[in-house]
Amino acid sequence: MNKIDTSFSSETYHAYKDHTGRQLLALLAGSALRFLVTAGLCAAYILSIKLWLKRAVIDEQHKKIFNALTTGISLALGLNIASSFKDLALNMRWPILSARRRNLKEVIPEN
Repeated sequence: MNKIDTSFSSETYHAYKDHTGRQLLALLAGSALRFLVTAGLCAAYILSIKLWLKRAVIDEQHKKIFNALTTGISLALGLNIASSFKDLALNMRWPILSARRRNLKEVIPEN
């Protein structure tokens, strides 16, 4: 048997705990950076709409620029939020898995 096969079922197994706080700080810094990017994209979207509302008449060229700008910001914002949820799910699976002892058939699904 491999070592990984017996490590979850042994009586001496203990979940890893980071006592230095480096892992927590790294997670908080990453989350803060994602939040700042999201806030920046939201601010850019609001700013672009406010700038175009000030114009009285918009010709066809400016309409295309506005549509391209708002579409690009919307796509970037959607991808950023989806990436943030994926990262959150990846970070939350470890506390959920380590909350109680599990066998390998529960943790690693068979294809």
